[in-house]
Amino acid sequence: MRTLVAEDGAVARRIIESYLQKWNVPYVLAENGRDAWNIIKNDGIDIAIVDWVMPEMDGLDLIRKIKGSSAFRHIYTILLTVQDREDDMVLGFEAGADDYIVKPVNHSVLSSRLKAGKRITEYYQLILRQNKELMEKSLLMETLVQQKSRQLFQAEKMSTLGMLAAGVAHEINNPLTFISGNVQMLEMFWAEAGCAVREAPYADSGKAEKMKYIQEKMPQVIGGMQNGVRRITKIVQELCDFSRQEKEKTVLFNIGNSIERALDLCANRLKHHVTVSNEMCQDAVLFRGNRSRIEQAFVNLIINAADAIEEVGTGSLYVRLTKEERITIVIEDTGKGIPQHCIESIWEPFFTTKPQGKGTGLGLPISYTIIRNHGGSIAVENRPGGGARFTVSLPVPDAPVLELG
Repeated sequence: MRTLVAEDGAVARRIIESYLQKWNVPYVLAENGRDAWNIIKNDGIDIAIVDWVMPEMDGLDLIRKIKGSSAFRHIYTILLTVQDREDDMVLGFEAGADDYIVKPVNHSVLSSRLKAGKRITEYYQLILRQNKELMEKSLLMETLVQQKSRQLFQAEKMSTLGMLAAGVAHEINNPLTFISGNVQMLEMFWAEAGCAVREAPYADSGKAEKMKYIQEKMPQVIGGMQNGVRRITKIVQELCDFSRQEKEKTVLFNIGNSIERALDLCANRLKHHVTVSNEMCQDAVLFRGNRSRIEQAFVNLIINAADAIEEVGTGSLYVRLTKEERITIVIEDTGKGIPQHCIESIWEPFFTTKPQGKGTGLGLPISYTIIRNHGGSIAVENRPGGGARFTVSLPVPDAPVLELG
């Protein structure tokens, strides 16, 4: 405990100094109130022995300044004076003094006062530390509650949207089947009708030109219709994937192999503009779940990263797999990143930051649903320097089993 002795009397100051030296108490001396205040501001004082009567600033004013400052009010102050009347003691305590010693200073009294001051100061510091820890834990708990509330809200919203998506997919699928069949029939009919149109004689040159135009454009029209049907079919399939809630078969499998398989499936999307770097655990990391669904989630995340990199030209994709209390998969890219105001929206179906026609806005929501249904979580943040980082957290299987899927 570092102790300040603010005493203008040389004899009294020397006596107190000799006691402190004998007791191995770290100390610093001041001859007036102003010097004492400057020491307090710069030297980290724990206990201050302050003479009542001093030049430039008396002891009461110094104690008032100490106790009036949030930075220094923890200092244990002992008022030193020849005044021994009760009124003087009350005046000293009202100024903020924690203790009171009447001159001449008795070494036993001073020793007991310093020990009491040390105990109280240590208790105060302990309370400050515990209060700081409580504040940090409170902030952490508040943050966790907010995160869990957002996750719960998102899960409930996704569940509701999943049921809605299932209904929409069913309603779209019926007329889509009808349209798809009719387009196929139109293609077959045109294969025959086109020959007849091409071989038929036309006396009117204008009509001949018009029929020639139809012959050229009809295959393009049919092809466009087929592309539209395929795109709608893909959206319907993704809606079905997004809304799938049924219990699926689970097996124990090496999740590192699934990540490698997902990268292989995306190889054509990556090879021209993306440099891939992956860091896997040396030992097999086993996970129990639906392997094909987990791989689908990884494929969606990798394709999303590839598209983000493609928008800036070329870049890198980093994939890391670690296992501690949970299994963690990090997929990050050096693409353009995600606008901050869109971070919370990327899990919503049909939301996309990609150019029109580039994506359906269902890949990330599907990944979110798959990971959530496997007892996991997925978080996203922008990387320092550009790009996005997706972190997937999955539970470690409860107990090892023999069979591997």
